[in-house]
Amino acid sequence: MKKLRELICLVSMPAFSIIFIAVLLLDAALYHSMYTDMQASFHEVGEARLAWIEQSLQRYVDITEIMEGRVVEKEGKAVPDQAKLADFVKMDAALRSIQLVQADGTFHGYNQDSNIRYFLHVEDSPLGKVAENTRKAEKVSITPSVEVGENLYDIVVLRPVYLTGEDGSRQFWGYIIAIIDTDIFLHDANITNLKDQYVLCGLFHREGDGTIRSLYENGNYSHDALTLERVLFDDIWIIDLRPDGPWVNPWLMILTTWAGVMTALAVGVLLRRNARLHRMGTTDALTGVYNRNGGDWAVKRCLEMHGGRPALVLAVDIDNFKIINDVYGHEAGDRALCQFTKDMKETFGHRAVITRNGGDEFIIFCRYGFTAQAAQAIDTFTSRPHEIIYKGKAVRFFSSLGFARYPDHDTDYRSLCIKADYALYGAKLNGKARWKEFDSRVVLEDTRTQLGFNLTDIGNQMPGAMIIYRAEDKRILFASSRLVELMEADSLDDFMKYTAMEADRIFPENRRAAMGKEMARQIHNPENRRNSYFLHESILTLKGNLRPVEMIGHLARNDNYGWVYYVFLYEENLEKKLQKKVMIPFSAAPSFMQRSTKWTYDTTT
Repeated sequence: MKKLRELICLVSMPAFSIIFIAVLLLDAALYHSMYTDMQASFHEVGEARLAWIEQSLQRYVDITEIMEGRVVEKEGKAVPDQAKLADFVKMDAALRSIQLVQADGTFHGYNQDSNIRYFLHVEDSPLGKVAENTRKAEKVSITPSVEVGENLYDIVVLRPVYLTGEDGSRQFWGYIIAIIDTDIFLHDANITNLKDQYVLCGLFHREGDGTIRSLYENGNYSHDALTLERVLFDDIWIIDLRPDGPWVNPWLMILTTWAGVMTALAVGVLLRRNARLHRMGTTDALTGVYNRNGGDWAVKRCLEMHGGRPALVLAVDIDNFKIINDVYGHEAGDRALCQFTKDMKETFGHRAVITRNGGDEFIIFCRYGFTAQAAQAIDTFTSRPHEIIYKGKAVRFFSSLGFARYPDHDTDYRSLCIKADYALYGAKLNGKARWKEFDSRVVLEDTRTQLGFNLTDIGNQMPGAMIIYRAEDKRILFASSRLVELMEADSLDDFMKYTAMEADRIFPENRRAAMGKEMARQIHNPENRRNSYFLHESILTLKGNLRPVEMIGHLARNDNYGWVYYVFLYEENLEKKLQKKVMIPFSAAPSFMQRSTKWTYDTTT
């Protein structure tokens, strides 16, 4: 105290005044910067939530489209029976009911909940006005807050079905109705968890006639709120966001500024004193973070000094990291890992203990609990793309994250790592570029299924292009560098943007239906025991060119992805270049491949 008083005595009032004014100016600049950053962060949160809403809605629109396809395929003379409808409903916890209401009064339906009503006469129900407009417009509609039972309001997807006669006329067949549980829908879209992050939110739906319906409100969000809108299926969805409190707490900002300066000095001293220790085999040579041994030691020390206070254990990895290595090479993969590490440090703080377990898998130990700031950091880290520049081109990638709480979920660090890793696996199953907290109600398995394909050698050494995709939704799981070249794409990023990771986008739109039928016919021929098919087709490149190719495909069951297509594509003149045949042309395929028997393939079973 004596030395402090002596130091204060050395400060003149003019100097103190100048310093005080400078601090005020700095605080004002910091306040503006923090407010702008906060607004930008909330804007990203809102955009991410609207994107998840769109993705969730699209899933149920696709279900009604599948049902429509089955009705149209049978020319309206047959509809799925009760068992098939039950299978559809039970596939998704949020899907409460599927109903098919024909214009002649015939009705088929299945409800997961006995409280859900059957819309036997759509025009005389709460859906009457919507049904009339939908029928006239001949397009699907989505209506929230519909009374689907006594004091029960849910989201309804309504699709009118028309049959085309031989003379080309369109005849109204009836409606397909899908009822979605609003609470589960909002939970899956990560709307209801905003309250746990101390974010006030209002979600609204504005129909074409101007009717506004409220889906969710969790407090006085209207004051000074950030409003975002997005047009989804011809209607406008609106989300209002604001923090539960002021956008920026000036006192906290000032305290944080000075605390940050002092902490930075203290951390700097500690880092210099312990620099040698970090270089003695405890760090990863590529990224500079801890290796597994060093991470375990560092976390053990942290827990000894932590005094049982809340902490977080995060498991993170890069989505589709193997594709980066397969297409761009390991040098690009190494750069991606270094940038990923840098982003982790910037997001979760340099005091976080970051451990590289191997490959693209990392464990982060944060010395704080699950606060609003932590939730915001996690949400931003998974929703915002990471980026590197490789050979003059931007390569963007996303990450997924799972976490467990100390000491709520466990007090043993290794057990927390396993639980965080299990939560990470759950996040990836829900679509990647997401995060998930460990659910203690779920029983852990001894091993976690590993996602991804290791196809570097195969994909790059084959004379033709290679693609692997799921049969259910045509989602691309792997594309070789040869396919990227064949599509006249400059980079994998361009290829992914062009195809939206859907295999059908490789081919001209007017050929996709015919291709699907021919593939199903060949694959389901009883004599075709290997589920293979042979096709002559043309791909549509990024430059708009049609390039003839020969295709050999194989359908197989994968434990992680379900039914998967493995396909090789060769340019039709490739045999001339190689001076030998490398493919079996369709005309020379086995006789069972050329029979006219039609087969139907149902990817949902």
